[in-house]
Amino acid sequence: MLTDSQILDIQNKALRHGASHRTTADSVVLTSLDWDISGNCLAPKTMELHGRVGGKHKYVYPLIDGKSRSIELTVKCRRCENCLAERSRVWRYRARNEYLTSYRTWIGTMTFSQPELFRFKSSARTRLAVQGDDYDCLRVEERERQLLKEIAPEITKFFKRVRKNSGAKMTYLTVSERHKSGEPHFHCLVHERGTDPVTHRTLSAGWKLGFTNFKLCKSDRDPMYVCKYITKSAVARVRASVGYGDPMRSLTKVTKSEDPDSSNCKRDLLEKLDSLGLAYECCST
Repeated sequence: MLTDSQILDIQNKALRHGASHRTTADSVVLTSLDWDISGNCLAPKTMELHGRVGGKHKYVYPLIDGKSRSIELTVKCRRCENCLAERSRVWRYRARNEYLTSYRTWIGTMTFSQPELFRFKSSARTRLAVQGDDYDCLRVEERERQLLKEIAPEITKFFKRVRKNSGAKMTYLTVSERHKSGEPHFHCLVHERGTDPVTHRTLSAGWKLGFTNFKLCKSDRDPMYVCKYITKSAVARVRASVGYGDPMRSLTKVTKSEDPDSSNCKRDLLEKLDSLGLAYECCST
């Protein structure tokens, strides 16, 4: 539960963005707000935030009519067709911005061998058994979610190996997809952020859990292709570098690289971003 001061800060922000005080048959409840942030979601959900008086914060706000502050939020379900399409659209713009401000971009697929999948499933079964749950009795989506939790550290290790072995500055995006057989695999983008290149050999050797297939992107449509898999499942896991797709962050990193003519680089990148029209929209979405 949040403190009353934290709820007050959220209420002030909510009122600036279209929230309204909750009303009853004969009065307005000053301590409670209704805030709809579900957008075009087809199956929005409701959640409530309640504040408690006191805590470790310096400022303590008194109760109003003996009641603490609260907010009733109408939020996106993140599972319906509209929510998945919106999520994919945001990541498409981010991927496109990252592509346009990178020296080169690799697109690839990473799969898992059967022994490695068996190892991850065994780890998930053991972890859930300790919690009193049976992995094999879970719904398909929940089993996939638990399996991806086991795989996640290996994805991080892969990109750390690539950075270490290549010495290159890079950012990445990965999207999980469930194959027809029910087993997961990953689609990824690797963006070179400096003059040191990432080679095909480094990428292939860095993945030790199965097969890989990497190639260089030839147009801005290739990065957007990876993001289409987000709409296939609500469980699709997206992992990306911090600040991925922020045009201004990307511009700053590239122009501070070892490029001897960074002023020309900056001008060229700004022209590319301006030509997009909607490129900056991604940053504010």
